[in-house]
Amino acid sequence: MSHQRTALITGASAGIGAAFARHLAQEGYSLLLVARRAEKLQALATELQQRYGVTCTVFAADLNDPAAPQAIMDFAQAQQINIDILINNAGLAGKGSFAGSAWSELAGEIQVMITAVTHLCHLVLPHMRAQGWRAVMRGQPVCVTGLVNKVVASSVRPLPIKLQYFLGNNMNPFKK
Repeated sequence: MSHQRTALITGASAGIGAAFARHLAQEGYSLLLVARRAEKLQALATELQQRYGVTCTVFAADLNDPAAPQAIMDFAQAQQINIDILINNAGLAGKGSFAGSAWSELAGEIQVMITAVTHLCHLVLPHMRAQGWRAVMRGQPVCVTGLVNKVVASSVRPLPIKLQYFLGNNMNPFKK
């Protein structure tokens, strides 16, 4: 049974996430756009629907909230949206020193950069695997201005890459 491929893009309201959304819309994919700023998401969805005629659904969520990945997937299920491509692009980096940062700020970075990424992958893989389809991607910030908490940022960035590698190996063999 064939269906329109749908991509879930986190951090889709600006920058690299919006660029991924524009590219996939141009290729004809349906999109589930997720970020904290609902008004920016809606503006992007309207632009993509008008320009490319694709279905764009928006869901405002803050991946700093541990319940957000499940809420995203519950929303997708309620809307009968099957996720075929997952682009984990949401990210953040602290602006102070490691020692000078509050633990809640550091824990928030870990939640967004590691826990939410892993949770979303875990939630979408059953459908992707059943369809014989895989595309899990982690967009990485190219440049972060200001003083970045390099201890947390540099320690968490390799983990999603390793997760992506593991998932690629774990999902074989694929249904053709």
